[in-house]
Amino acid sequence: MIEMRLYKDKMELVIDDNFTSLAKAFDDRPFGQRRTGWNREFVVLGNSLVFKGPLDIDKYTVIDIRVKIMQKWRTPLVILPTKFMRVKEGFFAVYPNVDDMESEVRVIRHREKMRFRGAHREYSVLVRKSLVKVNNLLEGTDSDWIFDKYGVDIVVALTHLWILKVGDTGIFNMVARIDRREIYIIDYDEMLDEDREDELFYFDKRPAVRFNWYERIRKHYREAAERVSDLLNDPSNSKVFPRIERAVTLLYKFSTMPVG
Repeated sequence: MIEMRLYKDKMELVIDDNFTSLAKAFDDRPFGQRRTGWNREFVVLGNSLVFKGPLDIDKYTVIDIRVKIMQKWRTPLVILPTKFMRVKEGFFAVYPNVDDMESEVRVIRHREKMRFRGAHREYSVLVRKSLVKVNNLLEGTDSDWIFDKYGVDIVVALTHLWILKVGDTGIFNMVARIDRREIYIIDYDEMLDEDREDELFYFDKRPAVRFNWYERIRKHYREAAERVSDLLNDPSNSKVFPRIERAVTLLYKFSTMPVG
């Protein structure tokens, strides 16, 4: 097992896979991102693993069920946990680390008010050069490869999530390893509140118009529909047959229909 040590402002950060508690991680481990709310999980970085939590029992159960289904469906691009572990603070999902931890990074100290007792904690967030949010890539000129190489897989994966009623989905759920030109889909633990039946039905939150998402990806809808329809051949999916059928219908409908 490799142990890396990153020094920043005389602070020593340990990057290995021996995660034992969130409390200790605050002191000497890097985090993958800052939280955007009290109900969000922490993302603690290891060398080859990523630890996300703590998860309450309900969220743990939801993720576990969805992971088993996506494994059976062979959902593309989605990063699935290799296991769950329990530490003092609760359950953590353990994911493979798809980033290059030896790539160029910078460290930001983030101060956050904790939910209980109003206490503040600081933790170190790694900003990595090799792993970026897809929405940041779409702002640039070199992004056609995302649709050319992964267009069908992206639509299939997001449609699988829609069938499973995964909520809070958007472009922000996709990250890119730009040195390898690889795409990954993350974060599928929320619940979908309401369905839409438009050309981007699989997104809970529509992307900004300036990204021209639909115009760039609709050419892949027909092939994606054919692949999603294969789920209807498995009787064990019968409980979600209506959602599968609806998704396939929408994909065929909007594969050629101009919108706007």
